[in-house]
Amino acid sequence: MPTNKLNSSQIENSLPPLPNAELTRLFYHAIMTELSALKEEIGDYTAKEIVFNALDRIPDVKVEWGNPQVYGRNRILLGYLDKVAVLDITPIMQAIKLVWNTYYVSQNH
Repeated sequence: MPTNKLNSSQIENSLPPLPNAELTRLFYHAIMTELSALKEEIGDYTAKEIVFNALDRIPDVKVEWGNPQVYGRNRILLGYLDKVAVLDITPIMQAIKLVWNTYYVSQNH
């Protein structure tokens, strides 16, 4: 199965500049909003949906799941203006899952 392995410099060069502070704020707030509604530990699927939904809330950004046969697992196509980047969301998924599940267990046991 072929996968696209983009490093951060390829991603940065493939998209026009975004307002970093605003982008970060929107992404963080969207993730926190989704997590605050949860009442249980999460798995990979829920973590994927949280990341997708958070990116999808950013104005002027188009988000779609990448075909796993073409791009590999956990890849999102992120479009901004006339550019598209392929993002591997595995690291952020794993971080959200680890942090949330650790927090949830500490608060409920």
